Amino acid sequence: LIAINAEDQVFIDKKEVPMVEVGFTIKELRIDNPRGEIVVQAEVDSSAEAMVEVMEAINKLDGATVINISAKTVG
Repeated sequence: LIAINAEDQVFIDKKEVPMVEVGFTIKELRIDNPRGEIVVQAEVDSSAEAMVEVMEAINKLDGATVINISAKTVG
């Protein structure tokens, strides 16, 4: 699970990951579990830019990867 909060912070498996390391972190996870699904959960107050950056990092690794997206409301 990749989560993006309202402050555009990215969390992968509940650990904060700087945007510049998202691709590397996902690549490591894919090595451990190549068939695992990728789910991006973004809070509704997060920016579209953050979502696009995460999706681009995923597509650079494998353009055929299906990305499941979920919007999360807070409160």
